[in-house]
Amino acid sequence: MEKKELVTSEWDYEGIKSSFHISQKDWNQTLNKVITETSDKIKSDKNIKDTYALFINPKLKSIFSCLEYFQEVGVELENFDLYGKLGNRFFIITSKDVNEKDKIFISDSSILKQEKVEYDLLGYIKIKNFF
Repeated sequence: MEKKELVTSEWDYEGIKSSFHISQKDWNQTLNKVITETSDKIKSDKNIKDTYALFINPKLKSIFSCLEYFQEVGVELENFDLYGKLGNRFFIITSKDVNEKDKIFISDSSILKQEKVEYDLLGYIKIKNFF
């Protein structure tokens, strides 16, 4: 079986130290841009319609909770929890099955219909310097 090549990018939690942003909360807003750019690259490279499921370890919830377009949903499903939405484009899903606490895994909507969570199907964003 051929291994799928994942689209990857990085975001540095401590990037504020090298910028003119006023606060950590302001800096965290740059994560929105990285998520959108990575998702757009996945759509382009893999020729798919949309990517809008972000799987995270529950330890990353604090980063998302302060993002400008974040809305908490808080719905518990069988294999994972629908933590919230980022704008009208992305669902934020927390799962204990996400062992890597420094990555945001990006998937499409079909992943929500599967029995087993396979959150690394399309790509991920590595969060540097958070832990």
